[in-house]
Amino acid sequence: MIISALRIRSLAFMLLLTMLFPYVAGGIDVQQYDSAAAILLDRIAIGEGTTDAAAQEHGLASAYDITYAYGRYNPSGSKPLSEMTIGEVKQLQKQMLANQANSKLPSSAVGKYQIISDTLVEQQKKLGLSDDTPFDAATQELFGLSLLEKRDYEAWTEGRISDYQFQRNMAQEWASVADPDTGKSYFDEQPVGTTDAQIKETMALAKSTLDISQQAQSEQEQDESVPVTLTLYVHDGSASGPIIPDAQVTGWDGSGNSFQQTTDNSGYVIIEGYPGTWSFSVSAAGYETSNWDQDINEDDIKDAFLQQEQDQDITLTLYIHDGSASGPIIPDAQVTGWDGLSNSFEQTSSSSGYVTITGYPGIWSFSVLADGYETNSWSQEITETDTKDAFLQEEQQYSQNSVIGKWDMQVESENVDTYYGSRFSRGHSIIEFYKDGTFSEDYTEHEDLDENGVWVEDEIELQEEPGVVDGEWTQYEDTVRLQYYPFEERTNEYDGGGYCKIWQSEGATGELIIDGDSMSGTVTSIFHFEDHWPQQGERPIYRDDSCSQSYTGRRIDTSVIHDTP
Repeated sequence: MIISALRIRSLAFMLLLTMLFPYVAGGIDVQQYDSAAAILLDRIAIGEGTTDAAAQEHGLASAYDITYAYGRYNPSGSKPLSEMTIGEVKQLQKQMLANQANSKLPSSAVGKYQIISDTLVEQQKKLGLSDDTPFDAATQELFGLSLLEKRDYEAWTEGRISDYQFQRNMAQEWASVADPDTGKSYFDEQPVGTTDAQIKETMALAKSTLDISQQAQSEQEQDESVPVTLTLYVHDGSASGPIIPDAQVTGWDGSGNSFQQTTDNSGYVIIEGYPGTWSFSVSAAGYETSNWDQDINEDDIKDAFLQQEQDQDITLTLYIHDGSASGPIIPDAQVTGWDGLSNSFEQTSSSSGYVTITGYPGIWSFSVLADGYETNSWSQEITETDTKDAFLQEEQQYSQNSVIGKWDMQVESENVDTYYGSRFSRGHSIIEFYKDGTFSEDYTEHEDLDENGVWVEDEIELQEEPGVVDGEWTQYEDTVRLQYYPFEERTNEYDGGGYCKIWQSEGATGELIIDGDSMSGTVTSIFHFEDHWPQQGERPIYRDDSCSQSYTGRRIDTSVIHDTP
């Protein structure tokens, strides 16, 4: 990396250069900042699942080699991420998204800080890096600090924004960081890896390493600012609801000066302070307290509202069992989640195998883990005091004879058609078996045997044909049983006019036998056809095609296989 090629836009980048190169940037001792940023980034990596330990568990060298789903959607034969250039990473991300064409939540996240493709391009341009720049550990740390700066890291270290605002900023960059308003991910349907309590604890630890006089900074800003006046109305239920007298309004202005007032009989307070990001906390008897940050830069009138309190009278006793809801209890299991109002909880099951949680009614979310067991996560409606039972399954240990991994297979097929007779074809596929009991198969190089006994490329091209078919697998000793998911109706267009519809009532099934790093077996399936030819008029031809496919191949990736203890 050439230092002169970087455009240093803020103190955050000076800090990074100090981390990467052993001298003091700009004559300023910034080592105290380095540890604060490192503490935050390390916590973010833990929440993203991109630690060195997580990498090595999945057969990768370090956190800097992790891609989304630990390489599940990487093209076959990809080299380690940290050995790629930025240009190569951008191509990899395009291929990853192509391999998730049918996924509900596709992702191109790569590296220790799980940078998606749009963010990679944005930050590359911001930092002035070329496509030839190695995407190694140093570059990824540079991107990590750049993303912190994007989310107002420097303003936070100088006391110009609150912990609440900085946490919310980070939650909008990394889906694993809990949103301070909800305790959940800012992004829909994304799990939280760093809880609200954990990120607050991390920010407190990071701030303890900073030697910044926030009071001196505030005083300097105050001298340079002109006060503004805010009139704040407090309402019941919504911003247009009835006013609430005697509500307590506390907080601080843009320079960190605190205020504390009570709404009058007309439901408002008048606060004078300095422009910037103001923090508010409003409470009243019988209402939930409301906290928020807001930019106040000029004289203005604003409306806030409070929601009436709900009785917190629900207590859940949750037992954790081994194997089934009636199995032996599991002590020391970690139970985390949030109640019906998104208040988080975190407890450990007692020696009797249970926890007692008090919260608000509604939809509760749970995550339970214990050493030697698979994590169990679910959501459930809890509306009254109750006793529930949950259970964990023991972690499955996989031997060298496990099917888990990636296999290169040659496929020979015999199709028996009820209308056209038999035909033969052959092809090549890559099958990847995952720990969760699912697999995906990618077909390539498909050929048919013509009437002259010559292998030719398949002349029929499916419209909207998916590149990958998938299903579920089970293994019994050396035998692997496959159950493919049936595909939805597809349409083929024939040369010279005409078309046909194809569908399955049930997915294909198969049985393969493993012998070390080799595997062979048979997959069978039935397809239903509805042919439409111009010469047939409106009357279609219905036919069934039974297919028997012979698989032979070898293991090409054992990175996720573990020895049995």
